[in-house]
Amino acid sequence: MAETSTSTSTPSPSHEMKTYKGSCHCGTIAFSLTLPEIKRFCPVCGTGVMGKRHNAEPGMDIGINARTLEDVDVWKLKVRKVDGTSYEPKWIPHKFIGPEPTAEIEDARMYYGSCHCGATTIALKNKGGIDPSTEMVECNCTIYYKRSLRHIYPLTTQLSIVTNPSHPLTSYIFGRKMMKHMFCSNCGI
Repeated sequence: MAETSTSTSTPSPSHEMKTYKGSCHCGTIAFSLTLPEIKRFCPVCGTGVMGKRHNAEPGMDIGINARTLEDVDVWKLKVRKVDGTSYEPKWIPHKFIGPEPTAEIEDARMYYGSCHCGATTIALKNKGGIDPSTEMVECNCTIYYKRSLRHIYPLTTQLSIVTNPSHPLTSYIFGRKMMKHMFCSNCGI
C-alpha cells in the first residue's frame, strides 16, 4: 500500500488539531492529514476529490472528498453550494459518435452521456423519458459511498458505449465480486 502524507499551514492556536485518515477504495493510496478538527469544511477550499486548486492561498489549496475520511459524518457538515456551471470556460458535453443502441422501442428517446474527458461516450435508448419511478440503486457499501455512485439498469440492447482506445476503461472488482466497476483510465469518471 502506498502511503501519502500532506501537511498544511499552521492554524491559529484556537483550533483543536485532529488527524484524519483516508484512502481510495482499494487502499493503494492511503493518507493522513492533521488539520483543525473538521466541524465543517472551509468555504474557501471546497471538498473536491483530493484536488489542488490553482491560484489559491498556500495551505488552502487542497480539496478532500469528505467521504474518503474515516470517522467523519458527512451528513452533519455544513454545505456551501457552488454554481460551477457558471464558470468559464463552460464545459461542453462530448458528442456520442458510435452506433445507436439496437433495442427496438416505439416512441424512443435517446439520452447521451460521457466520462468527463470524453474518452468514453454512451447512448441510452428508452421509451419516452426516464420515468421518475425508474429504480435507481444507491448502495451504502464503501464503493458507492466513496464515489457517490447511483446506478440504473437498462437492458444491454438499450445501451451503446464507445471508448477511445488510447484511454480505455479500467475495471475494479473487490470483496464479494458482485460487480465490475468500470471507469475512464484518463479522468476517472
